[in-house]
Amino acid sequence: MKKLFTVLLFFPSIIYPEVDLVTLDNWNISSTNEHNLFISKQGEVNPDNFIGFQMNRPFCICANPVFNLKTDYEIEEGGIFEASIEVDLSKPFSIFFRILKVFESGNVFLRPLRFPSLTDSKIVEVKSKLANERFLTSGIQHAMDS
Repeated sequence: MKKLFTVLLFFPSIIYPEVDLVTLDNWNISSTNEHNLFISKQGEVNPDNFIGFQMNRPFCICANPVFNLKTDYEIEEGGIFEASIEVDLSKPFSIFFRILKVFESGNVFLRPLRFPSLTDSKIVEVKSKLANERFLTSGIQHAMDS
């Protein structure tokens, strides 16, 4: 018993519940470490694409949205490019994306620098030179409450 207590005392980071689930609205929720969850949903045009964001505990603030788009364009990490985003078929909103990571597979992680609210959205469409994608975000507010 003393050995177990000693192990638990020196390795508290190994004792956290790992989360990996899919909601009824088809949102994927998984833990990235003991304090963060990553919530994502696949794209409708290309299932390799996704929209995702982090939920940081203990405050449960949903932040840092990320878009993953598959593209054939040659681009560099750290660059910025303009695109448009439509939320619930509204007027297109001009945004800028920062290129966070470019993978050999052609996938690109993008961070929007300024964007309309996604909290109550049902459809989010991204149109850019890299790719166009539609995300059915219905239920996002429930995924954020998890």
